[in-house]
Amino acid sequence: MRYDLHMTRAPYSWSDNAGHHIPEAEWLAVVQADSELRMATPDDDYHMKRMVLWSRKFEGDGGPWFCWDDGNVYSKNPNAAIVTKMRRAA
Repeated sequence: MRYDLHMTRAPYSWSDNAGHHIPEAEWLAVVQADSELRMATPDDDYHMKRMVLWSRKFEGDGGPWFCWDDGNVYSKNPNAAIVTKMRRAA
């Protein structure tokens, strides 16, 4: 089963976060404070605007990533380590 995991400040659903955005600057400060995280570049296997890569590697995985979008941060199909990383960041 595939799913997205979101960090959000929305009271009920990440998709209904009007007035409850995580500011992009706040997320970027989290990224800058964590030596294991870095902004993705076009040279990376995975790249899209505002994508962050985690230096940790998992077998059979192109690399864990997180993306800030519309006031939320999300990752697709996270394993237990990614969930833990997101919880710590939150």
